[in-house]
Amino acid sequence: MQHAARMRDRPGDQLAARGGRLLARAVLALAASGLLTPWVGNARAADRPAWQAEVDAAMQDDPRTTMADLQARLQATQAASDRFWTLLALARTQNQLEQSADAVATTQQAAEALRADTSASASQRLWLELAQLQVGWTLATPADAQARLRALQPRVAAQTDPHLRCEFTELELALLLDIQSLDEAWLAAEAVERCGRATGSVEREAGGILSLGQLVRKGRGSNLGEADTLFQRAEQVLGNRPARQLRSIIAWDHGITLGQGQRWDAALARLREAQSLSRDIGDSAGVAAASTEMAQLHLQRDQPALALPLLAESRRLLADTDGGYRLPTVARAELQALARLKRPEALAAIDRARRWDTDTLPAQERARLVRAMAEAYASQGRFAQAWAEVQRSDALLEAGRRQATDVQVNRLQARYATAQREAENAALRHRSETAQLALEAQSARQRALWAAIGTLGLGLAAVLAWGWRAFAQRRQLADLALRDELTGQPNRRAVTAYAQAQFGQARKLGVPLSVAMIDLDHFKQVNDSLGHAGGDAVLRALVAAARSVLRGQDRLGRWGGEEWLLVMPGTSVAELPAVFERLRAQFAATPAVGVTGPHGCSFSMGGAEMRADTPSLDALVAEADRQLYQAKADGRDCLRS
Repeated sequence: MQHAARMRDRPGDQLAARGGRLLARAVLALAASGLLTPWVGNARAADRPAWQAEVDAAMQDDPRTTMADLQARLQATQAASDRFWTLLALARTQNQLEQSADAVATTQQAAEALRADTSASASQRLWLELAQLQVGWTLATPADAQARLRALQPRVAAQTDPHLRCEFTELELALLLDIQSLDEAWLAAEAVERCGRATGSVEREAGGILSLGQLVRKGRGSNLGEADTLFQRAEQVLGNRPARQLRSIIAWDHGITLGQGQRWDAALARLREAQSLSRDIGDSAGVAAASTEMAQLHLQRDQPALALPLLAESRRLLADTDGGYRLPTVARAELQALARLKRPEALAAIDRARRWDTDTLPAQERARLVRAMAEAYASQGRFAQAWAEVQRSDALLEAGRRQATDVQVNRLQARYATAQREAENAALRHRSETAQLALEAQSARQRALWAAIGTLGLGLAAVLAWGWRAFAQRRQLADLALRDELTGQPNRRAVTAYAQAQFGQARKLGVPLSVAMIDLDHFKQVNDSLGHAGGDAVLRALVAAARSVLRGQDRLGRWGGEEWLLVMPGTSVAELPAVFERLRAQFAATPAVGVTGPHGCSFSMGGAEMRADTPSLDALVAEADRQLYQAKADGRDCLRS
């Protein structure tokens, strides 16, 4: 994998990794000369060869020449392990050049080489599975690709190879972008940038920054100036490295952003720069990407006649590729141009576009293609067919939104489960250490008792018994002082102390911290209708619901009456809607013991995240309280943050 790139070529909708980080021309030339032979020969079969880190960077400059050199290298090598790594690199290079069918066939050859290698490792099998998913995910439905990725995650997490983990993160970013799960994609793009710095890969770091710029433009932020800054920073990170292919993608994506801001001349200049860099390395798919985007700019400026020749050029350039990444976008743009010109060829263009109207195209991209078909039908006076396609487009958009939501919920659940397991493991370690200390203390007391038994006898035993009872009583009183008697949850003093400790820790480590104020809606009416015993049962139902959905490090404490403070270390304000919905659904489903039927109660929630300028915990809680009052003013049973 490399950076986020021009996979499914559509305006404002870039995907990660056109094909992958692979062996490049410069290092292959060294290998042919024999200078790399000791390196290759000494690499353990279980490890990714060390020289691939160097060629990862070189590949960003000229993938077409890389593919030719890899094919020559493959002819010269017989060792099963070396053939495996070379075939894997070749498959990913073919995929980057959008020759998907060839790439799939080459991964099959790599699998055969792996079976022939008696020293093959679990790490190598994971590299193969990642490559198979990478070259085949555009041929599968997005749901199937997501399921395969989730199945690989725990196995990758168990590996120590940072390059393998980074490869997985980049593929994860591609699939999240594919279904428009932008918040989760933002976290993955930040992880890719960190991966680049940690592994010393300038190209990977620049790719992560590029992906962040794409996400700002696509809707995570509305400030196109911020996206401009990120694209420029990606180029600055590259410094004086050639990286012509990566630079062409940055220029291409920057051109899209400038066009979105209606800076037409600057947008065309950057797209021509991307086109020139792609032509320089013989990347016909890259040239087609730039031509297609220039056609999109003409459509935005209501110049459909100027768009059609550019789209025809894109179709011609994509003739030697599988075209599955770009041709749906070309087909959509042609439909739009012909519809605006009211040309009768629009009907034939609809028939051609049906080739891409399948489940393997992401739902939101497919919806845009179907909407363009509707425009083409309407331009020819076929309004019934146009209306049918509009309805189908709306259904596809809704399906895409549901899928993105499902993926985000699944990932949040997995993240919470991981955090809970870590907290439970920490608690087990603490109990084990406590038990060991108790055993050591007990042993010491026994030795002292035997040494002094003749003189102390029963008196010493009595003193020890009295001391133990006093200690237990003090522990019990201390616990009562920090617990809410009705629900068993931390009281205001205890939850404030916990929140203060987490505030200081978050400020010191620079990690997120969010708090939320929760207030049961119309609680006086609950007491009036169910009685105070019923009201107490509803409070305990809220606590039971919270215990089943919150993470181990989250702390819910009773603030007073029916009001609660929820402290969430490591949680950003963007994650609060998912937390609210999970707690809301669980509370509604949790019975209040002693109350017949559903309790029917709801709650309002106001959240706030610690910022760099947040002066104190009191200020953070006050902001959450202010948001709570806003939630009540907005009608209750909702979240404001």
